[in-house]
Amino acid sequence: MPRILHLVAATTPSRVLGRNGALPWRHPEDLARLDALTAGAVCILGRRTHDAWRSVERHGRRPIVISASGLPLRAPVPRAADFPAAIALAEQLPGELFVCGGARPYAEALALAGRRHLRLHLTLVESEHPGDVFFPPWNYLPWRPLPTPGALTPRLTFLTLDLPASPDSAR
Repeated sequence: MPRILHLVAATTPSRVLGRNGALPWRHPEDLARLDALTAGAVCILGRRTHDAWRSVERHGRRPIVISASGLPLRAPVPRAADFPAAIALAEQLPGELFVCGGARPYAEALALAGRRHLRLHLTLVESEHPGDVFFPPWNYLPWRPLPTPGALTPRLTFLTLDLPASPDSAR
């Protein structure tokens, strides 16, 4: 049985994820949450997210970078040509499975709704920021909220949302 596929992201009300290859905000509490959630986990991420997240290899994380290009990665880590190959590789490794960005891996993970158990760890940044990368639509899915500690930083909301696979998906 496949493990839960976790998605972890921070986004504005208009779903902004990033701008010019970086986060358009700086909230240490959100970064600490990301570190705590993903420590010891397998982290699936796109090449640009891997380039931007310089500490992804710390705290026992095992990154898998999705990149079909022959461009060199900034660190020697496993590479998968596409999202399904990244999932297959991740399933062979111990630990929880996290999708950590960018927009395309998030969209491909959300497309598995109903067929795979998903859990979304979302930080809502309540102020708007300009951006050029957006989190895919997510709130049309029948998520079930799970208890989540509140953020101490004003203008941040932490959510943990669960979406089990449908019983028919096991057949």
